[in-house]
Amino acid sequence: MITHGMSGKLGHLLFRWRGNQSVISILPDYRKKVWSRSQKENRKKFSEAMEWAGQIFEDLAVQEYYHRRRKKNQTKWNVAVKDYMTNLRVRKLNFDLYHGLPGDKIMVTLFDFFRTKAVIVTIFDVRGFILESEMAEQTSDHYVYRFTASVPNPSYRKCRIVVKVANDVVALTQSFPLTPEE
Repeated sequence: MITHGMSGKLGHLLFRWRGNQSVISILPDYRKKVWSRSQKENRKKFSEAMEWAGQIFEDLAVQEYYHRRRKKNQTKWNVAVKDYMTNLRVRKLNFDLYHGLPGDKIMVTLFDFFRTKAVIVTIFDVRGFILESEMAEQTSDHYVYRFTASVPNPSYRKCRIVVKVANDVVALTQSFPLTPEE
């Protein structure tokens, strides 16, 4: 086959591999495309996913993990990007029960709890120093984790919260201002 071993762009053609098959497609032309807000957000998230996959694949154990999880005609990149886009992401962070007092709660809802091993919540004060960092406990609703504050935070309205979601091999960190975006 003429295209055997080819990958990349040639003119308006794109050559790539899926499993043991060579795939040729025409490069799409998006120069005049007007993206909606949600499309822009999704494209940004996809770009972040690709960057994240590149970083985690520096570890050979992570490469092997994703290589084992792939299905027919999938690459380890496909599986890792899916993890970033869906499995390891925070769907919602609920601050309603957090007022900077010990015992206050922050609820973390994930898109998917499959293979989640830990959800770690870290609270930074206004100066950027860590006030506390603890694992959140999983509730009876497997998608929801509960973090219980143990340190007073008098300037809680101006703090930053970082949530780290980890499965058995990789972790994804997301940062949130305390006041949710409107």
